Amino acid sequence: MVSVIIPVYNKAPYVARAIRSALKQTFQNFEIVVVDDGSSDNSCDVVRSIGDVRIRLIQQPNQGASAARNNGILQAKYEWVALLDADDEWESTFLAEWLATLARFPEIETFFTNRRNQNGFVTLRSKDETPRIIENYFAFWLRNSTGISSSSVVIKRRAILEAGLFPVGIKGGEDWDTWFRLACVSKIAFIPRVLAVYHTELGATASTTDFPLRETSNLIETHTRFAHRMPPKLGTSAKILAVRCRLDTLAVLFSRKRFREGFEQLGKMRQYAGTVLYVAFIHTMFVRLVWSIMRRTSRCWQGVRNYPGCFRDLIIACLFQVVGINHFFFFLNRRRKRVLTYHNVFPDTQFSGLLHELKGISHTESVFRAQLAYIKSKFLCGINLDDAGEVTFTFDDGYLNQYAVAHPILKKFQVRAYFFCTLDMLRGKEPLLIDELLFWLSYVEFGNYELRVHGNRDPILLEIWSENDRRQCWRQLYQQFIVHDPCFGQHLRDSFDRCRPYAELRKGLDASRYALRFSGIPAPALAEMKAYGHYIGAHSQSHLPLASLAADEAENEIRECAKEIGGIFNCAVFCYPFGGTREVSQREIELTARHGFTHALANTYFSMPNDRCYSPHFVPRIGLPFTANKIHLAYILSGAQCFLHHRRLFPKWKTT
Repeated sequence: MVSVIIPVYNKAPYVARAIRSALKQTFQNFEIVVVDDGSSDNSCDVVRSIGDVRIRLIQQPNQGASAARNNGILQAKYEWVALLDADDEWESTFLAEWLATLARFPEIETFFTNRRNQNGFVTLRSKDETPRIIENYFAFWLRNSTGISSSSVVIKRRAILEAGLFPVGIKGGEDWDTWFRLACVSKIAFIPRVLAVYHTELGATASTTDFPLRETSNLIETHTRFAHRMPPKLGTSAKILAVRCRLDTLAVLFSRKRFREGFEQLGKMRQYAGTVLYVAFIHTMFVRLVWSIMRRTSRCWQGVRNYPGCFRDLIIACLFQVVGINHFFFFLNRRRKRVLTYHNVFPDTQFSGLLHELKGISHTESVFRAQLAYIKSKFLCGINLDDAGEVTFTFDDGYLNQYAVAHPILKKFQVRAYFFCTLDMLRGKEPLLIDELLFWLSYVEFGNYELRVHGNRDPILLEIWSENDRRQCWRQLYQQFIVHDPCFGQHLRDSFDRCRPYAELRKGLDASRYALRFSGIPAPALAEMKAYGHYIGAHSQSHLPLASLAADEAENEIRECAKEIGGIFNCAVFCYPFGGTREVSQREIELTARHGFTHALANTYFSMPNDRCYSPHFVPRIGLPFTANKIHLAYILSGAQCFLHHRRLFPKWKTT
């Protein structure tokens, strides 16, 4: 009925996983054609060891992923071919869902499903899981910036042969070119259910043959070849997409200073598009080209993509830098203390912009290193909270990434810092409640969830169909319940676990990556950090918003931490959980002073209510965004941003 084509090149650690995911399908009428593209490892031995009669192994010299797929398609026995990369896998109902959709749309010759990565990130957003025909694949691609993948597609063999198979000689984007040609010769249906899993392990490609740089896609040539078969609407979308693909190519060529090739590509685009189309899109093309070059050549744009809100500040920072306003505020704030707050620092390869990373105030290793280098070049760095001439670094929550990633960087730059940990974390109760909630919302599958929370008469309905929905749900829960009712947070956590158990969500995650984000710093590591000169401070007992607790509960949170001064904690500095004006009242400020803490740190700068003032027991801090851009950092550290937002300089605190 269907031939499963798996191209392999040096994928011995992963190919068995791909084959087994095909063998465990609920629909079993298929063959598996594994095409080894000249692997130099034991990939072939792994394939042979599985020992299923439906598996055929074909070996060929190394020619590239396209040649391997083409060979498998040509030698397939059945009318339909399903593609699966050697390092990816299918859900068990992949073929069954395709077969059901085929029965519904028998005229369709190309089917593709939704997919996710190994961390649960879903590629295509869709609130409706009903399969549907894609009338205009080019328009679909324009809306989603992606479409078919080489592990989520089933194609009629006749259609792929008519489209011309995969182009040999292109190292990247060869499958894009094929899908665009397929859209010209066959109808396409989309199955919104997530039925394929793609993995992004290092070196995850089917072949490593070194072909010269080509365009991201050969869409223009595709359109020229099949233009007579396209309806006008489809042809227009193809032209627009062709311009976008050319712009991606131009951005790569110009950013690599290959100007001659870039202008040749620009000439081809003008000749292809015609004068009218060229004029109509010239503004869009120019803006997209400039954006693409800046995105590829400056690390700060990674922050703009992950934290879009900082784009406005970056523009203002550039204007302030040009007219000298940043320098002026450096002068005005020259005797004002700067205390910086960080939470999580991840290796570059492990940051993916998920909800728990964004709301967990995270930085990557390279961004943190760049920020530290800039700050060291402008200021003295130290741990005296009363010395206005020093910048002090602080880290909240006490997760393992602070020791494994941030500490070595601080050590390299010879900087000491404060690390604030909760007693519950130090005693093995991890992660923090707020991070458990973020974890669930970050990794739960798309869908509708009805939560019945203890104490609430009405159920809470969560509609999670996109990454933006995750953020909206978090904002709703955080604002309405978590900060104002600490008990609700635990009830919500229990409701999450009943709806989709945490243990099941953790199964698909890399253990080391999970530990970096959600495990506490172990005692030997804390001892090493103390020996270096870092201060370990108190972050309350259970990381609950203190102002919302009863008076005796709030005092107990602070009293228990005070007992550990000189023991677990080697400094008498307290850090308020959450640390905003809603979570810290005058009561907590007085409690920290009464129980022997010399300083207590708030979260970030904000306007204080009239009944309070900054003091050693309410020290404001600066939170730097995800950016390595020096102009942006200068705008924040000079105090220009604080003045623009709050109409005041960096605040002073009374040192009575």
